[in-house]
Amino acid sequence: MTNFEFHGKAWDYFKIWIVNIVLTIITLGLYYPWAKVRKRRYLYSNSSFQGRTFDYHATGKQLFFSHLLAIALFVAYIGLSYVHPLASGALTLLFAVIFPWILWRSTQFNARMTSFSNVRFSFAGALKGAYIIFLLYPMIMFALTMGLFFLIGALVVKLETEGTLVMLELGVLVVALVALMLFGNAFITAKISEYIINGYRYGQGQFAALLRPGFFIGVYLRSLLIWVLFSIVLSAVLGVVILLAGGFEMLQNLQAHLNNPEQWIEQNIMLVASLFTTVYLTYFLIGAAVFAFIEARVRRYVFAETTFNGDTKFESALKARTLLWLWTTNFLIILHTFGLGIPWAKVRTLRTKLSNTSMETSSDLDSYVTQQQAEQSSLAEQIGDVFDADLGLGI
Repeated sequence: MTNFEFHGKAWDYFKIWIVNIVLTIITLGLYYPWAKVRKRRYLYSNSSFQGRTFDYHATGKQLFFSHLLAIALFVAYIGLSYVHPLASGALTLLFAVIFPWILWRSTQFNARMTSFSNVRFSFAGALKGAYIIFLLYPMIMFALTMGLFFLIGALVVKLETEGTLVMLELGVLVVALVALMLFGNAFITAKISEYIINGYRYGQGQFAALLRPGFFIGVYLRSLLIWVLFSIVLSAVLGVVILLAGGFEMLQNLQAHLNNPEQWIEQNIMLVASLFTTVYLTYFLIGAAVFAFIEARVRRYVFAETTFNGDTKFESALKARTLLWLWTTNFLIILHTFGLGIPWAKVRTLRTKLSNTSMETSSDLDSYVTQQQAEQSSLAEQIGDVFDADLGLGI
């Protein structure tokens, strides 16, 4: 197995990033397509495997007119939201219908604009598959979830009059709702990842993966267990610390001011603020740890199940603790630099992820030739960018 590498420097990327921001502001957003191209070219060209680099081939001019049209559509949507809510709702419904097409075309365009060792990528996923995964499955999931919510609400209304039997039915429905959300999310996540991986091509070579929803269910259940255990332990620790720090006297003081709690809060404002901040940061850290666990496990599984032309294998060695440390330190960097540390965070993230990703192949990658592809419009890619729509694995 040979690791991927990232050779970019935070300072070099910062210069590109800050110039992009300034020029985009000065030109009222018109420079954005060129800013996007400059950023991607730098990041891609500094990502390598065995000394061979990636590249991004789109141009600002190529994206410009599509960007203008996409912005116009977005402004029209915002305007209709204020002027005529019904028309806005119709536009939202229309957008939901064309959303899979936007993702599909965006992925095609970005794949075609990306190369590795001078050989282009492409995306051959079917449009029908995009509509099934990004429209049909979510609609079924939404309908079933809303149906269970409706039944639960109806039982809650009957609870006061019909007692124990309704309580039992209510418990069954709640369990069914949790199971539906767990399985549905796992199923859709697996199908999205499969669709993307199996649709990608590198020259004439094809990527392939067969993913089990059961794996995702197991990861989600374990992450839920981790969250519960961490919450119990840290809540107990926090309770002990608060009591040792004078919390018992504070509670006695609160009991004496039950008739006027506002006065008690004013007298103990700093203590209350510190307490809430500590609790918030503690549970924020727990949430970050759980998400790091999910991302690391899913990433490792998806890469292990992905092959290229049957003779190339992938591996991810990224661990949850590495991700948690990366996210925490990136957050502190960005916070204490008032946002100017974003380029450093981006470079650190890419370097960490690539250095923990490896590939083993017995093929000569240069033997794959770029397939001839018809010219495609960049419009969908820009619409997707403006509406913050992106087709990715989430890993």
